[in-house]
Amino acid sequence: MLRVEPELKAQYVASGQVKLAFSPIIDLGPGSLSSQIAAQCAGQQAPLNFWRMHDALFENQSTIYGAPANDYYAELANSLGMDGGALRACMEDPASEATVTRLDQARRDAGIRNRPSFDINGQLIAGGLPLAQFQQSAVQAIKGAADQQQQHLLTMNQTINGLKAEVAALKAEQAKEEAVAEEAERGTAKGRTYEEQVADALAAMTSGLWRWAILTESDVLAGGPRRPSY
Repeated sequence: MLRVEPELKAQYVASGQVKLAFSPIIDLGPGSLSSQIAAQCAGQQAPLNFWRMHDALFENQSTIYGAPANDYYAELANSLGMDGGALRACMEDPASEATVTRLDQARRDAGIRNRPSFDINGQLIAGGLPLAQFQQSAVQAIKGAADQQQQHLLTMNQTINGLKAEVAALKAEQAKEEAVAEEAERGTAKGRTYEEQVADALAAMTSGLWRWAILTESDVLAGGPRRPSY
């Protein structure tokens, strides 16, 4: 994995297309638990120190299980330019072991049993992949994600356009109601009932003759509003 991982970081992680995450696996005895705690404590000194300790432990696996735990990790931290004393104190803190145990249980719950494992668009692939095979799977996954995002944007645009049409229809209906009410009020002021004016206004709008003049005193004396001439 250490041979492929730098290529994955350079081609996919750096560009944000792939997320690299670490899940502790502590089912290989006390040495695996101590190593995970050491890497976790190194990361508390500086985030990148986690990966520096991780790589050093990976490359020196044969020396981990026979070494006095805390002395070995503190000396390794010093050799990497870290604070070995602070790392020792962190490793002796029960909270550090509790954190690693919790993270180990989380990866179990996620179905991760092998290292490395790849989650490609929800499909869990266990074990190391040759770079070419990973590239093929990654390209397909990235394309699938892009297609899903494009479809999501299209659906959102359709929804927005539908809402705009509904708003426009509501505004038109409101304007119609206001116009009818206004004309009815004018007629009521000249002695006609509100119901009569509403009926006349709706009939005029339906027939395309919405061009009645505003009632004047002469209209009333003449027996009602005059139809416009064409």
